[in-house]
Amino acid sequence: MAGTRVTKDSIGKLRPPASGNKVLWDSRDKGFGVRITAAGVISFVFRYVINGRERRLTIGVHKDGKGGSAIWTLAAAREEYVKLRGEVARGNDPLEGRERARAAPTVASLTDDYLAEARQHKRPASLKEDERMIKKIIKPRLGTKKVRDVTITDVERFRSSLSKTPSQANRALSLLRTMFNIAIKNGERADNPARGGRQGVQRYHEEKRDNWLSAEEINRLLAALNKYPDQNRANIIRLLLLTGARRGEALNATWGQFDLDSATWVKPGHMTKQRRMTHTPLSAQTVTLLADMKPTGAAPEDYLFPGQAPGKPATEIVVR
Repeated sequence: MAGTRVTKDSIGKLRPPASGNKVLWDSRDKGFGVRITAAGVISFVFRYVINGRERRLTIGVHKDGKGGSAIWTLAAAREEYVKLRGEVARGNDPLEGRERARAAPTVASLTDDYLAEARQHKRPASLKEDERMIKKIIKPRLGTKKVRDVTITDVERFRSSLSKTPSQANRALSLLRTMFNIAIKNGERADNPARGGRQGVQRYHEEKRDNWLSAEEINRLLAALNKYPDQNRANIIRLLLLTGARRGEALNATWGQFDLDSATWVKPGHMTKQRRMTHTPLSAQTVTLLADMKPTGAAPEDYLFPGQAPGKPATEIVVR
């Protein structure tokens, strides 16, 4: 259709074709048109030529064919058309820009980049917690946003949405900050919207909590352990109680780490939070426990608490 101005009246006279679509091109503003599909959807379009190639770009939907109100008005579409025509005059291809924007990485894809790196160095328990926060917290709130478009305000809102669980909010904020550092390294943006400091996003204050078992509680626990049917599993808790070790350190401990003669537990760097080898002195009670536990002929690489799979440690303290 040609030779007609695109006006409210001419748009109102458009009728859907039997199939496909048809376009009414404006007789004065070359390249500006209005398209109607067989389903009755009306959209404003822009046709232009750049580098000898004809391109068509949808400015926006005017009516969705369901009788709703106008989404893009004629006036707004003409204003956008003028901007797009100016881009073309400057040698830019607006459609190519949109295609790049659609392909730009999202926060969801950034989480995948982060996990790929984290799997190379993080402990399984820490990695599992990161995966949980990404799935339950970060992706639902920020996953669809483009990495380059996330602002400090977005991160502030993210933080505020977790205000009822300050500790979790701080952990998630820290994880988000690490992920955006990866985005900077990958050249996906120049700054970190989750940064801290005076000009950044502030952490929630957390009250330090220390929970200690009373002597009575310890005695009740030891009595329960003595009655527990699986004494190998009970020994895991006894070892944790006597040494103050972390759960993962105990479950992944091998007999080669213990020198019962010098009463020392040598923890390799990959097992410790500080990522360095540590020498932990053992009490007489602990040495007695380990001596009683140690099987005859145990090899240095054997786990104190072997799992069900051959050559693997136990992964849980209690078998359900």
